[in-house]
Amino acid sequence: MKDTSSVFEMKIDGMKIEVEVKIIDIHFDKLKDSEPDNALAGYAFFYKVYEERIRQGLSCEKAFDAARTECIKNDYLTGFIDKEEFILFYKDFMDYDKQLRAEGKAEGKAEGKAEGKAEGLAEGFNIALAVAKGLLRGISPMQLALEYNRPVEDIEKIQQELFAV
Repeated sequence: MKDTSSVFEMKIDGMKIEVEVKIIDIHFDKLKDSEPDNALAGYAFFYKVYEERIRQGLSCEKAFDAARTECIKNDYLTGFIDKEEFILFYKDFMDYDKQLRAEGKAEGKAEGKAEGKAEGLAEGFNIALAVAKGLLRGISPMQLALEYNRPVEDIEKIQQELFAV
């Protein structure tokens, strides 16, 4: 199991506070040989099942319920999973998961826009080049507009720019 530590210092009302944070890799594959009552292994198992169910297309709530059921079947998180604290965990987990997914969706949307813009520019350039070649060969703007599914005004604008002196 890989773990690292970081120490942070901060001042609050003139007092110096030092906090040590230990970061632990909790992927279930690294913890699966732990005892079932190991809470860290239980949470890792829970999240692994949850992510698998999300990838299978289940809603967040159904994936959460499926992960909870699998934890019960495999003796993970016993003594916790049926208590009221689990309901609080559920609420926090759903809020956090929705926030992460919203951030991921926003990132994906931005990447998609950038990709689409680049493809659109490349396509526009290729059409403009083909139209220019057609105009130089004497093909009429109307024919080119029909061939490339573009407004004739766009073709005429390219023609004006191409033959402007």
